[in-house]
Amino acid sequence: EMLDEGEVVAEADGDVDPMPDMGDVSREPTDEDFAAAGELKVKASEQISSGDPEGAAASYTEAVRLAPSAMALAARGDCYLRMRKPVAAIRDAVRALEMNPDSARAFKVKGKGEAMLGRWVAAVHDLNTGQSIDFDEATAELHQRVKDHSDRVLAKEAKKRAKELAREAKDKERELLRRREEAQRRRREQEEEEARREMEDKTMPGGMPSGMPPGMEKVFSDPDIMAAMNKPKVMQAMMDMQTGGPSAMAKYMNDPEVMDALQKIQSKM
Repeated sequence: EMLDEGEVVAEADGDVDPMPDMGDVSREPTDEDFAAAGELKVKASEQISSGDPEGAAASYTEAVRLAPSAMALAARGDCYLRMRKPVAAIRDAVRALEMNPDSARAFKVKGKGEAMLGRWVAAVHDLNTGQSIDFDEATAELHQRVKDHSDRVLAKEAKKRAKELAREAKDKERELLRRREEAQRRRREQEEEEARREMEDKTMPGGMPSGMPPGMEKVFSDPDIMAAMNKPKVMQAMMDMQTGGPSAMAKYMNDPEVMDALQKIQSKM
């Protein structure tokens, strides 16, 4: 039986046309129907033995039409497997299980059909169930081969999932870092804003630092000086020099921005 991954049947190629009779369970078969269906099943078995699965499927189809049964449907599904028509086989197996949920043969037919389509995990599940109801050695060997394929699929899926989880963890870590940096940026902006407001609170109307000697108003009427004094660093330097004297001035000797503002102030005095 076909089990190699390279020989998987495409779903589009796995059905029969036209779709066979699935049986009318609402109709009560007559004694004649049962008798004729029995003869057709015998004929189908002979056709299978002679290597004619297509003819056997046709015989089972007529038997199903006359007297639908889980056994006949599962047997026809087995014929479709021999014809490499797994979609049709699975359909018969599903219908057989609707009629008899404990049909081991139907589960095995369905599992083999899933395997032909490369659905290894589903195939193992169905074969497990079929073997648990009615164990047989021939299916056991097939079951193990299908399970090997299934294990590889599950291992690959587990590896893929592990990569996805690792990627999700990295994405969460990056997002957490982004939020932390955003919070730090906002905190710095808030601190700078608070410092600016504090500086403004220490400044007299017109932009003059509080405590400046009288007569300095004309200095601060100069637009260039006002522009410089609106800078927190320059304002702080002026206040430091006002209260700290020469030592404070030495602190800013190498700061061109502060010294430029100081020279402009001195030029107005």
